[in-house]
Amino acid sequence: MYNFNIPFPKEVLTDKRHDEIDFSLMENKIIIGLMGYAKSGKDFIAKKFIEDYGYQRVASADNIKHELNKYFKEAVYIDAANGTESVLWKSQHGINEPSELDFFTENLELKKVLRPYITWYGEEMRNRNGRFYWINRAFSEDAKYMDKVVLSDVRRTAELDIFRNSNEFYKRQEKAFLEAGVTELPKRNTNNFGTLLFEVSQMGLRDLDTLTCDCIRVANEDWLVDEKFLVNPNIPANGNHRNKAMLTQIKNVANKFGIDKTKKHSINQVSIYDVINREGA
Repeated sequence: MYNFNIPFPKEVLTDKRHDEIDFSLMENKIIIGLMGYAKSGKDFIAKKFIEDYGYQRVASADNIKHELNKYFKEAVYIDAANGTESVLWKSQHGINEPSELDFFTENLELKKVLRPYITWYGEEMRNRNGRFYWINRAFSEDAKYMDKVVLSDVRRTAELDIFRNSNEFYKRQEKAFLEAGVTELPKRNTNNFGTLLFEVSQMGLRDLDTLTCDCIRVANEDWLVDEKFLVNPNIPANGNHRNKAMLTQIKNVANKFGIDKTKKHSINQVSIYDVINREGA
């Protein structure tokens, strides 16, 4: 984990800690989560759910980057260069002063420099404001008036509690108990929201962010993953072949889980376990 000696402005700290998820903020929503390594293809899939299926994007990283842009440009400018600002920023990236830094940059080389600070700030805020700070903030502000939400960057184990406490997870548990002949079913929660969690896996891709790796591992160990998108980098990108392959997968997944292009989704979306049972697998 990164540890930078950068002071925190009091404006970013909250009076109340967020040590629990406020599930009431998710009431009557359908939430699709996308989980995977950096550059695996999550944003492309999120974009298609937005364009073709009426979802709206929410990403905790956007709030993190926004606050870094607002409060930390000068501190990061000095810290990252370690006294050699002219070499790092001016010579390598054409940045002449802190105000020109942008944590939303699409420049790959600049992203490598800034990503450790994004990771550091996200985790520091969880430590200071509570483990579920970014989740509660996203759903109290960004997703407040959204019915269909796609979380394009599920990267932390804390975020998995959304999927662990949805209607979907309890339906799986009940089905497993009934198939085993158990009459005393697990206690149902009262949360009224539905979820689907998709892992995006690109062949040969690695990620140095151990927290992201932990999130993916735990999600699979706890059977929270509904489906996996497989991204094959060997398929040529020219001629739109790779995009076509992904679009086919997205269409198949949408059909499998009853994700409709036009209608507002019911809270009782089809789960992978319902599909398997219906097909007699």
